Amino acid sequence: MSTPKKGITVRLNEAELTRLETLADRYRVPAAQVIRWAIAALDEHVTRQDGKLTLPVDFTEILNAPPAQSLVAEPSPGEITSGKTSSSGPDS
Repeated sequence: MSTPKKGITVRLNEAELTRLETLADRYRVPAAQVIRWAIAALDEHVTRQDGKLTLPVDFTEILNAPPAQSLVAEPSPGEITSGKTSSSGPDS
């Protein structure tokens, strides 16, 4: 049995919303997926920093190291999760 999903409300200013929508459009995924990727990348960064959050986040450190989870994605027609492309698309 799956765990029920919980939602949150996030208020973004116009610039943040535009950036989020641009990324979602570029990778042809829902905006929520971009947010999930950002959370995964931040979690990976904190893990690699022994539990410390250092800002700004150095994504080159995450992308150049052997990943605990694959965080690399390229634009594709399908939804990208964990570095793999599903053939079902973003609306499934």
